[in-house]
Amino acid sequence: MAKRGRPRTYGVKPGRMFFRDAFVRCAFDAARRNGEKYDDAVSAAVSALNSGYDKRYVSRTGVKRILAARQLDHPGQTLLVTKDVLESAEVATANAHLPGVHITRLPRWTLQFGPCPEHTRNNARTDGK
Repeated sequence: MAKRGRPRTYGVKPGRMFFRDAFVRCAFDAARRNGEKYDDAVSAAVSALNSGYDKRYVSRTGVKRILAARQLDHPGQTLLVTKDVLESAEVATANAHLPGVHITRLPRWTLQFGPCPEHTRNNARTDGK
């Protein structure tokens, strides 16, 4: 007789969850860099993922779990995700070997390890009081 309950995964997650986490981190960091407060940045990350073309879904709690997992491994170090848009000349050279491809702007995702981003508060105390 089979065991009841959820099957054991032994900590292994599917690849799609890694890309979902990377997308959420990128959307959250972009919102914080634009000056959004924490709750608004979480909402922006939720709406960015949920409005995607491939019907991915995440809740506010899911975004907070993803952001909390960022803090666990090594203090001060995290996986940084950035999104750049390649211009037409770079795209043309990258797609030169593909026949019939006429893309002028292509997103490029960059993954790197680095220090945790500092998101300062707008109402933080200053030394001058």
